[in-house]
Parts: sequence; C-alpha cells; structure tokens
Amino acid sequence: MCEEGGYFNTTTTEVITSTPFVRVVKRRNTANKKERRRTQSINSAFSYLRERIPNVPSDTKLSKIKTLRLATSYITYLTQVLEGNQDPAGGFRAELTSSRKINAERRANMKNETQIILTNSDISAVDPKKTKGRTGWPQDVWNQAVWKEEKQ
Repeated sequence: MCEEGGYFNTTTTEVITSTPFVRVVKRRNTANKKERRRTQSINSAFSYLRERIPNVPSDTKLSKIKTLRLATSYITYLTQVLEGNQDPAGGFRAELTSSRKINAERRANMKNETQIILTNSDISAVDPKKTKGRTGWPQDVWNQAVWKEEKQ
C-alpha cells in the first residue's frame, strides 16, 4: 500500500488508487465539521454566560478562564446572600484585575513571606539576587541548611 492510500502495481510501478483514501478524506472532513460545531457550541455557551454576569461592561472582552472565575465568584456571592452572610444591597462587584497584576501581587507576597522567614531564622546576609536551585530556594540558603544538618 502506498502513502496516497492506493496500491502499487509491481509490473508498471504505477499507483492504483482505491476507496480507502476517499474514506479517510471523508472521515477527516466529518471530524472537522463535528469539531467546528463543538467549538461553536462552547463559544456560544461562554457568550451566554458572559451576558449573565452582572456589572461587567459590555465592551469588556473576557477570556474563557476569566469568565469562569467571575461566574464562580458570582455564584459564591449569591450563595452567601441566600445564607444571609452577604447584604444584597451592596451588589456583586466583578473584579476585572488582570492576571498579570494578580500574579505580581502573589510574587510580592511570597517575597515578603520569604523575607520574614529569613529574618526570623539565624541565616543572615542573604543576597536576594542569588539564583535559585532546583528546590526553589536560593542556592546559598540551601547550602547553609545542608551544612547545618551535616554538622549536627
């Protein structure tokens, strides 16, 4: 059998095409149509969900993950209102901060926590610009911890 889906005629070295190649093409086209319909269905469901989240400007383009996060926070808000833990007069506030800003805040918090841990321990004079090792700890801190364990 050759790459084109046909068969070689050994006496004339010509390719005799057959129906398996046509079947593969039809199968691929059918699969592509199904995938296109599935994608359109998911996209329309996300646009419907975006319309249901309150206090989001209509010109704001939300990613799928942002839409899901806002939807879950809105559901949490509604649950808290039903349980009486949240005042409905305040309304739902959709937080539209970018993920970069959130990640920068997380990194800053982690850096502060690391500095607090380092100041509370007996490790002194740690250069924060030193590279990190495989463990995620600065290499000099890791080395000091290993040396302390070996001395004991």
